[in-house]
Amino acid sequence: MPKPCYPRSEYIETPRPLEKQLWAGAIDTVGDKLLARVLAQMNYNGTVAGLRPGGRLPVADYR
Repeated sequence: MPKPCYPRSEYIETPRPLEKQLWAGAIDTVGDKLLARVLAQMNYNGTVAGLRPGGRLPVADYR
């Protein structure tokens, strides 16, 4: 069964710091806002492989 692909237009808005957990893992080749959105939607202990071109990643830093 083929896995779904989601259009980029659904992920280009700036994400909230945490969103509903949707993903156990993700592969991102775009970076920037799309990667930030996927990170906000990752399950606890989820895994992401991706690029962060340009050095900009718009996420909240809660240390």
